[in-house]
Amino acid sequence: MNAHDRVMGAFLGAFKAAPELAGGMIFPHKLRKLPEDAPEAIVVRFGASSPNRATVYSAPVDWETRIVVECHVRADDFDEQDGSASGALHGKVFERLMADPSLGGIAFDVLEPDLDYQNLEGDSELGCMVAQYIVRHRTSARSLVAA
Repeated sequence: MNAHDRVMGAFLGAFKAAPELAGGMIFPHKLRKLPEDAPEAIVVRFGASSPNRATVYSAPVDWETRIVVECHVRADDFDEQDGSASGALHGKVFERLMADPSLGGIAFDVLEPDLDYQNLEGDSELGCMVAQYIVRHRTSARSLVAA
């Protein structure tokens, strides 16, 4: 498995660890139809990745990989004291990731995310906190395999 897939897997694994976040409604890459009785879901998707070009030939390559985490919550009303439900779900996501920013030793660090809020209207209104995390990790030279 390449290093980027390992980072994705580490995010998914962190959210599926007991107790599972979002009642286990955790999806890689895209949101599937959220069942009417499911109040929330988490989507984890690959954003982009940029290498830090090595100045020494055949040196390991350090990467900054963007992982996007979408926290979807049905009927996501904003409360002046409690904030939004999607923001609260993201708070749980954030706590999980910051508890082990090395992602089990496969990364140097997980940085605090850029945040955005989206309101998705359709059959049932969904609110969505979108968090874009930067993960710093390393691969061997001229390889996508973790160093």
